[in-house]
Amino acid sequence: MNNDLQNLMRQATQLTQAGRLTEATAAIQRALSGKGNVYDVVADQEMPVKPAPSAMILDGCVFEVADAATAADADSVASTGTFTSGSHTHAALTRRYKLYVPTGLTGAAAQQRPLVVMLHGCTQNPDDFALGTGMNERAREHGFCVLYPEQSQDANPQRCWNWFKHNHQRRGSGEPALIASMT
Repeated sequence: MNNDLQNLMRQATQLTQAGRLTEATAAIQRALSGKGNVYDVVADQEMPVKPAPSAMILDGCVFEVADAATAADADSVASTGTFTSGSHTHAALTRRYKLYVPTGLTGAAAQQRPLVVMLHGCTQNPDDFALGTGMNERAREHGFCVLYPEQSQDANPQRCWNWFKHNHQRRGSGEPALIASMT
């Protein structure tokens, strides 16, 4: 993965943490389009954000694998990578997930690549979200893994992430801790 893409993704993370979601979305779109660099995003959005120092976004993607992908999923990604289903538990919370790993990124190679975590919207699931965003194709092009945690209907009838509940708004507790543990 090239440094410009890493810097743009890092910038998107900083913007998200600052609550500047429109700018973060533009940075991600710019990063995935392969056009321009960090300074283009800053100039286009008139943002005084400096690029972060070079480092990996996340240093691996090691997960507990519960079962293999369905036959339909396997057929659609067989030549491009694996889309594996699994389940992860942390602090009495359990969620299913899908993990996309591009072809050629297995074992130690996969553990040394960046991981992008994609949280679906209400009423969505990982398969819909992966298809709609095209993130698996971007992962294959740029050499990173993608984790799609899945919200359960038991946790929220509309399958929304519970960011609006006080027990899911702090680092180290609730769904944020579960998702961090998945990574």
